[in-house]
Amino acid sequence: MSSLRITKKKLEITLQKVPEMPEPSAEKEQYMTAATIAADVIFTAYSLGSVFKKRILDLGCGTAILGIGAALCGANFVICVDFEKNFLVIAKKFAEKMGLKNIDFIRADVTRFYLKLKKGEERFVTIQNPPFGSQFSSRRKDRFFLKKAFALSDEVYSLHNAKTKSFLEKFALENGFRCKLLKEYSFQIPHLFQFHKKEREWIKVGLFHFLPLRTTMFK
Repeated sequence: MSSLRITKKKLEITLQKVPEMPEPSAEKEQYMTAATIAADVIFTAYSLGSVFKKRILDLGCGTAILGIGAALCGANFVICVDFEKNFLVIAKKFAEKMGLKNIDFIRADVTRFYLKLKKGEERFVTIQNPPFGSQFSSRRKDRFFLKKAFALSDEVYSLHNAKTKSFLEKFALENGFRCKLLKEYSFQIPHLFQFHKKEREWIKVGLFHFLPLRTTMFK
């Protein structure tokens, strides 16, 4: 494994500069991933050989804090997907400001997003923070994101409510993958929406690693 282009601390500092999503939607659970968590997720994947010189996919990217982090850590190519045009415009401007040329932004509904892989073409590593599915309008959205990641990737790193571990293990098996909880974080959700009763809410979020069943073991 080659040396990092950037240290974990410097990555965190850089990711703190990624602009937040303007006018986030409560119904779509559009919460910004904290730079401390994003940097740790990227470095965890990097330490397992899943970022450097890999093709990375960030589904439901928002302003692309995870995709940009992967690009900064030596990914060969990064594709960031989101339906919100204004999020992608902001993310693209920041990536250009950072001099990143190995990253592309695609506007699409993740559930309908499609990439045709050429025969023999390397599949992606997906690193994502999908909706947790706690709001009625976004119910089951997390599994739609996972299904899309499974279809395009041989490896997935995904953030989910830690309480859903048993469900995720079962869902992964049903889709030809195995699942492992790597880490847990206290995910801070600011008082952005009317249904929040406190200034800040905290939930326990897990970083889950998914590999195809044909893979004999986790790294």
